Amino acid sequence: MPYPRYPRSVIRYLLLAACLWSLPVTPEAGAQAPRVEKRQVEIRGKAVDLYLVSAPPSTSKRPVVLFAPGDGGWRGAAIDFARQIASWGYDVIGLDTRQYLSTFTGETTLTETDIIGDIGRIARSLAPGRSVTLAGWSAGAGLMVLAASGEKQLYHGVVTMGLADTNVMGWRLKDNLSYLTGRLPDEPTFSGLRHIPRVAPLPLAMIQSSRDEYVPVEEARRLFAAAGEPKRFVLVEAKNHRFEGNQPEFFRQLRAMIEWVNTTER
Repeated sequence: MPYPRYPRSVIRYLLLAACLWSLPVTPEAGAQAPRVEKRQVEIRGKAVDLYLVSAPPSTSKRPVVLFAPGDGGWRGAAIDFARQIASWGYDVIGLDTRQYLSTFTGETTLTETDIIGDIGRIARSLAPGRSVTLAGWSAGAGLMVLAASGEKQLYHGVVTMGLADTNVMGWRLKDNLSYLTGRLPDEPTFSGLRHIPRVAPLPLAMIQSSRDEYVPVEEARRLFAAAGEPKRFVLVEAKNHRFEGNQPEFFRQLRAMIEWVNTTER
């Protein structure tokens, strides 16, 4: 089936949006960029792309961080977020959120039960016998909350960045138009507000930008209020969803919240 033909103005806008999502963030001063290795894991008969970002050999190994970025996928800021986490001594398993969603979108669609099981399979397959902390940004934050509401025995806790209430469970080429329209893609969704109370007793840390263009602070606070203890909420004064304008403080808080999750008793 041929792809739909869009006006040139729309195509230019989509290309600009893709470039903006791909722009790298500024790494911490003196931080060495950890190595990234691509892997594929078969999940329910389909190949899912994963990226292993190894902590520096000189650091003492800490829990594995399973990180899912937003629907922009594994590019730009998402890769730099993962490398920053690895530079603090954590081996990172990166899930390409867009590729995962699009892989299972077509004749069938993902369900909440599918997502919980799939992320559990990834944790068991790539981090056998190790403690796993879930971390997610944007659409990936919703996936991690959903995963933690299910198989709690696999995880140490959850850290979210820019978590929204409504989260998509599919992705098609046409869904790129959502960057132009500002509307959610026409895909199945799940509610973070419904699942976040089920994360407890796992520790939950939420980091929110003060001027997030996608998730209002009021929405983030409603989600946090619905969560059970133990939990922490951090509001970072920043320009947008990517925490631009104050990324050093964002990374400081991200590191502190991952540490808090990993040292909090369940």
